[in-house]
Amino acid sequence: MAARNLLKYREFVDTRILSDYLETARRIQEGFRITGSQLEVLLYVGNENCDGDISERDIRRSLNMSKSTTSVGISGLAEKGLAVKTRRATFSKVYVSLTVKGKGVYDAIKCGIPST
Repeated sequence: MAARNLLKYREFVDTRILSDYLETARRIQEGFRITGSQLEVLLYVGNENCDGDISERDIRRSLNMSKSTTSVGISGLAEKGLAVKTRRATFSKVYVSLTVKGKGVYDAIKCGIPST
């Protein structure tokens, strides 16, 4: 769940848990030099995607992000070489998949948090 979504429900969430979550997200962002939207997209695509592509629309809906935030997150990952963004002629949809480098970052996040 995105940090901004957790903040909506902060009255129902233990402050210590929320603080730990935000600290973990900050350390991951600093360690891999990625933004919050890039982190959310990376984690979603890494978690949902085995070998296929995921559409930008599916990412946006699942993460409850705006179209521009999703697009910026995907473009940022593509610029860093962590994801490949493919536009298919059919309906002009954008699809995203992680590169080998992106899968490595995803696996590193799953295994532990980078030191800063």
